[in-house]
Order: sequence, then C-alpha cells, then structure tokens
Amino acid sequence: MLVPIGLQTPREFLSNVVDEDMKDFTAPGQSELRLAYHACTSLFSLRDWVFETHKSKPWTFRGVPYGPIVSKGKFHDDLCKVESDFGIISDLANATKHMILDPDRRNTNLHGVANVHIQISGSRSGAEPLSDEPSTSVYVHIDTTHYPVQKLATKVHKMWTELFAENVW
Repeated sequence: MLVPIGLQTPREFLSNVVDEDMKDFTAPGQSELRLAYHACTSLFSLRDWVFETHKSKPWTFRGVPYGPIVSKGKFHDDLCKVESDFGIISDLANATKHMILDPDRRNTNLHGVANVHIQISGSRSGAEPLSDEPSTSVYVHIDTTHYPVQKLATKVHKMWTELFAENVW
C-alpha cells in the first residue's frame, strides 16, 4: 500500500510551510531578504491552497460573511478587504517571482523586487556603550513610504490563523 507523502491540505501547508517560514522570518535579530521573500511567498500561496480546497464555499471573518469563493481574483480582493496588507504581501511575493511587476497586475505601486531592502536604523553616539549595535530590518519602499515587511507579514499571518480557526479550514 502506498502512503501519500507531502502536503495534502491547506492546514498542512499553513503549519508546515507558512508557520515555519514566519518563525524563521520573525526570529529575534533576523533581517535576511531570503527569509522575507519566503514568508511573503508562502503567505500569498496559501490563498491558492484555500481556493482549490474550498472553492464555491462561503466563509466568514470575525463574523462578517464573505463568499462563496468563486475565483482566485475575487478571493484575493476579499482577503485585501479583510487585511489591506495582504495586497502588499502578494505584490512582494510576485515581485520575488517576476522581479518587475506588471502595473496592470499589482495591488500597490510597488515597482519590483529592487524596492525591498535591508535598512539599518539607529546610530551610535559618544554617550552610547560600545556594545550597542544598530538594528537592521527588511523594508519595502512603495511611493514615499517604507513599510516594515516583518510587521506586514505578521498581520497577514494573524489573518490566516483567524480565518482557519473561524472557518475550520
């Protein structure tokens, strides 16, 4: 008898891929672009897993009814209504894949992956102890704003966690 090996359900994808990517990306002192890209890509890809498994089914978020899930595009739009930062996360995921985003297929004014960078914050003054180090974080630059990717990803991860609990996905 053959036993299937691998991920079979959206819940397995959430716990074995998304949660693990988020754990790595949100570890203290972490500021790797690679981990940011992995986290954004898995958070965005979870949409496809849920779509394929739960299409045609209605769903709710915090008691507000949505659905049924009829297309990836409509589901994506609804997820952006639930958590507006999902639009940035999906653009980051697509920028990672395509390098440059097609203006007609993006949610934000993110141009491409070159807008994602490590930013060093804090500086040392003579009054600070020698052991103090500047902190680094991954940011995405859209228009005139720098968004901390870890904060965005954490909000979207929380959204997914709530959706899975509320809808028993």
